[in-house]
Amino acid sequence: TAMVDYLAGNYDLALAGFQEFVTKYPNDPRAAEGQLYRGEAFFNQKKFDQAVIEYDTFLQKYPENDKTRTALYKKGLALAEQNQKQPALVALDKVIKDFPNTSEATNAQAKARELRGPVKR
Repeated sequence: TAMVDYLAGNYDLALAGFQEFVTKYPNDPRAAEGQLYRGEAFFNQKKFDQAVIEYDTFLQKYPENDKTRTALYKKGLALAEQNQKQPALVALDKVIKDFPNTSEATNAQAKARELRGPVKR
């Protein structure tokens, strides 16, 4: 139900549904996905501070998950949206270093270049 709400853009309902699922079934394989989608819902609402908290929770609870690179990349984007340039670059550079040859690394490189601005000669 939470995913249906998320896809329909009903982010507040989705957030409640994902929280309920993660709380009731913390060991379910889909709990990690529920946690990640909490971050995504806040990100889509432009509540970037809350998104960072949810991405951090995901990264702490599920460091070996195959969506770790997505959470780290989106954390970098959320930090950039808050004008937190240095922490954003730390997150983006970690994606580039730890997950090379992924779409997230390619996107992180582009965002990091944008944040760093033009190279001065």
